[in-house]
Amino acid sequence: MNKSVRHLLENFREIESGRNLRERGRRIGSELKFPLVEEDGSAAGLEKTEALWDFLSRKGWSTFRDATTGKTVGAVKPGEMNEHRASCETGYCKVEFSLAHVADLHALHRSVEEALELAGEFRRESGGTFLGFGTQPVTPPGKHLLMKKGRNLFWDRLFGGNDHIAPEDGTDVHLFTVSASNQVHIDVTMDEAVDAVNVFNGLAGAQIALTANSNIWKGRVDEDYRCLGEMFWDWWLKEKSRSRYGVPERKFRDLEDYFRSVLDFPPVYVKREGMPVCLPYCRSLSDFMGCGGGASKCARDSAGEDCGVTSDGREIGMKEETGDIDQHFTFFWHNARISRYYTLENRVNDQQPPADIMVVPALTLGLMENLPMARKLVDSYPWETLREMRTLAAKNGLSAATKGVRAAEISSDMISIAEEGLKRRDLGEERYLAPLKVRLERMSCPADDAERVFRSGGVKGLIEFCGIFS
Repeated sequence: MNKSVRHLLENFREIESGRNLRERGRRIGSELKFPLVEEDGSAAGLEKTEALWDFLSRKGWSTFRDATTGKTVGAVKPGEMNEHRASCETGYCKVEFSLAHVADLHALHRSVEEALELAGEFRRESGGTFLGFGTQPVTPPGKHLLMKKGRNLFWDRLFGGNDHIAPEDGTDVHLFTVSASNQVHIDVTMDEAVDAVNVFNGLAGAQIALTANSNIWKGRVDEDYRCLGEMFWDWWLKEKSRSRYGVPERKFRDLEDYFRSVLDFPPVYVKREGMPVCLPYCRSLSDFMGCGGGASKCARDSAGEDCGVTSDGREIGMKEETGDIDQHFTFFWHNARISRYYTLENRVNDQQPPADIMVVPALTLGLMENLPMARKLVDSYPWETLREMRTLAAKNGLSAATKGVRAAEISSDMISIAEEGLKRRDLGEERYLAPLKVRLERMSCPADDAERVFRSGGVKGLIEFCGIFS
């Protein structure tokens, strides 16, 4: 455990020294996931996604292949700090544009507009429409939509369950073949990291209340939730993995406490020669890293047995590698986390309507630039109340309330703190928060608008409302 923690701390320190935030300021990037639909709102077929990679290659992007399947699964293009990447995370009917980190929200807005222009041009060429919405609205989720690549080989084995998806259609992990989010990565220092994680997790409910946009699926409005995308985590991982997703069970004390908590999660898989190998007997990654390849700390009684399982079911001997720690840091799903790239990753928000996509990066950057005040806001509420607000906001949006605490009140304070943080930068970036103020004034989130449009105009109306046509 101590060796693993030292590895993470040393890596973070090295990354931080290279960023030199005092001189160049924070960089910010977006991960934008969009449902890709046919004219009738059903999920686009795999052939249409494959056509997208060909389309992007003709636009100067370079395609890449999955190491396990050998299939083309995305495309990349150089950016300012790193690369722009287009790929499919879980379902082939939702496409993710990971936009390279830039210095300010105006530069990020230009990158977003370029991505939307590509999406619109692809629509005119292929007929497939990208939606600024948080779920695929018509086609039910299932294994038939799963993108075939190495990362997706073990999910149903390790986190099974058929509470929401019938066995013939897969397992509950396949819920994620139809969800789409708007996530943000932002530079964070070691001194800020734990405060940032606690703040963004604590404000998960307030963010959901403002940005919920995933209430239509299987051709109907869901009667219970405005933010299905967030509830999919509960439905998939369930109570037995409760500490691994959503809002953590407690605040983290410091960076070492944070890293130790994550290392205590059971591993999902490691990679050997580019191929995934499952570790089904390990109780925690820290046990595996201290095991030396034996089984003395695993779920089996006898020692010295092969503890790795390949994708074709073979058991093989395993010895820990330092890279296993970095891989592990992609296998927990708190609403906010320190990513394997040592950025703050804000993960809780649904994809937004096309004109409002910048509200999530703006809110994230503004809170980071005013982190002490954001921490003060979070500390003014009981942690368990903030955890409860996550689920209530997914149901009720800005009307959510519990124990005398209202989501709208927290959201209002959160916007004010973010606005102050952006104004300090003196770049005019606070204008990107404007749609959130309108939502707060109207006491409505995008899901409310989507429901209204869908009930009056059906799927066609929804596509016209949130489709990307530019």
